[in-house]
Order: sequence, then C-alpha cells, then structure tokens
Amino acid sequence: NSTAITSVDDTSNNYVPVEINSGTALNWRYYFPIDTSGNGQFAFAPNSSALDGKYYSPIGTAVTTTIANADFLTAGRLEGAEYWFMTTDKAATDISYTSSAGARTYAISIGRGSSYPGTIANSGSGGSWEQAAINAGYTFIDCTNTSLTQSTCLSNNGISSLDEVGFIVANNISAPSSGHYVFSNSDLAAWIEGGGVFHSTMSEFGGSNGGSGCCSTFRNLEAANDLFSELEWGSIVHGAQNTSNTFSISNVASDSNTTLDYSGIANASWRPGSAGYFTSIPSVCNFLYTLSFIICDPGKTGAAGVVTGVADSNWSSNSGTIALAGNWDIMQWIAALNTNINAATSTYNLYEDQVTLAGEVYKDANFVSF
Repeated sequence: NSTAITSVDDTSNNYVPVEINSGTALNWRYYFPIDTSGNGQFAFAPNSSALDGKYYSPIGTAVTTTIANADFLTAGRLEGAEYWFMTTDKAATDISYTSSAGARTYAISIGRGSSYPGTIANSGSGGSWEQAAINAGYTFIDCTNTSLTQSTCLSNNGISSLDEVGFIVANNISAPSSGHYVFSNSDLAAWIEGGGVFHSTMSEFGGSNGGSGCCSTFRNLEAANDLFSELEWGSIVHGAQNTSNTFSISNVASDSNTTLDYSGIANASWRPGSAGYFTSIPSVCNFLYTLSFIICDPGKTGAAGVVTGVADSNWSSNSGTIALAGNWDIMQWIAALNTNINAATSTYNLYEDQVTLAGEVYKDANFVSF
C-alpha cells in the first residue's frame, strides 16, 4: 500500500505482481488479457485478439493456471496502468503452491554501530555468532555496518527476502539515533511472527544516560522497545550495572506456557562481561538469567519465532576475560532454534465467478472530460 502500482507492474506482458501472505516478496502474478495495440488497446477485445490470462507463482515450485479467452467476461486497465481489473467465469479450481522459496537457509548479522568481536568471524571453533550459525546448518552473511540497506545486502548475496533467513543477530552497541536495524520494525516483526529467531544486545552495563548503560546503548534500548511495540509485547526497562560473575541459567521450562526445548542449556552457566540488567520485561517473556538475559518464546508470545536479548554485548565475544565454556553452548543453542524452517504449501482458490482488481482506486482525476 506504499508502492505505486506503476513501479511494479509489467505493461509489456500485462501482469501485476502481488504478495500473498505469509510472505514479504511480490510472489504471485496476475496476467490480464488486455490488447496492447489497435482499437482494443487497454481493454479486453476478444474479436481483435484472442488473449489468454493466467495466474502464476514463480517461487518455490512454480505453478501456472491458464484462463482461456472464453473464460473472461471483461477486463481492462487505465491508459497509464494505475488501475487494472478482470472478471472471470472459469470453473472453480484450487491451485497449490509453495509459499516461500524453501527452507530458511541463511543467518545474518545486522546493525550499524560498534560491533563486538563475537558478531562475526573469529579464530577458533567457538565464540563467534558466525560459527554458531554455521554449526546450526546456516549459510552466514555479515550485513553489519554497511552503507547499503540491509535488504540490498540480502539481494547482493542471492537472498530474495527475509523468508529465507532463519536467524538474525544484532550484537552491536551505540547504534545510530534512527534506523537501528535498518530493516523496518514492521518487517522484523512480521519475520519473527512467521518463525524467525532474533538475538540482540538490548542494553549495556553502567548508569550513564539516565541509567541506560554505557556507550550510548540507550539507543539499543530504544531499538528493542520499538520492535517490541511493533510486536505489541510491551517494553523493557534498563537498570544499573550488574556483576561479571558466572550464573546458572534459570529453569525457564518450569513455566508451563513455554514451548521450546530448554534441555540443551539445562546445566549451562552464563558469564557476562559486566552486564547491566532489566528492571522490567514484557509479561510474554522470561529470564534465562534473572534481570540480564531474556527470552520470548512461542508459547508465551503466540508468535512462531523467538527473541532473545541481553544487557551485555561482549558476553558472546571470544576475547578478554569471558569464559566461553558455558556461553558458547548457549550461543549454539540460540542459533539452532529453528522454529519454522520448511517451505509451506498453500492453496489459492480460483472461484467460478471472480473479480480481480489491482492498483489505485478509481477517482475523479482518472476520468476523461468530453
């Protein structure tokens, strides 16, 4: 609804691409049986040219359903192509198609701030989110600190949409005052609701900036709360500095509303660098460690995906004094939380009497004065 139809339609082949939920790509095409020249130009004129129409989905297993010329009652478009329509009289049929291009095979890092080492590749087998993602079976793409939009970073690496991404990590601090993740909050929220796993540094230690942590990470808190607001989950509030001791992971599984398998980290310990903490988190989330490490899983949120967040960016770094023995296990567990990795088969119902409309609503300015 924010894109002019004339920027996406194809007037040479008479098709308009559309999105059919749940997806973020223009993944379906309606072909209109409209003459491209002569007396019938821009209209359905079966006596001048017998054109067929069709419905076509190019993603996953491509499907085509042809609608013969005789199955159309009428069709047409405005000369400028802002508005299209067609009315069909075709026997009812069901079209099965693949909703996404396939399994969620990619993991990406995002953010535009100071990236801590644990975000991208590091030497050794442990300590980086990249290695954790690779161990989970993903192809890892680094989209941090790029001058490109994150969606362009995806396309440059052959990824057509977020539907192909299973895991996103934002381990940056001191994000810019706007565009924290570059992906819009609505896109990220839809992706999480559809099954994506998201991990973010949501705050840091310290008490500066009104108690919001060091290094301008109050912006990380703003970013997390903007995303939570889009998800309609509530908000988080930052506290002061915690300690750098080693802590036992909380028994989240004791909450009967959770649905993830927490057995993989049942005996894990977590050591932050020097974490801050949250004095309040949304009711749909739990603490993995009280006050500093949160998780929002499908059983609590109703979304298909998972969100985890910490008040310490360097807990996942393999440098300094961080003890990785426990943290590395936790990182791998988060990266492997595949909640919706398979392509979905959906059905499109083509009814016998169907009207297809596309484009801007007809308005006075479109009428020609005589």
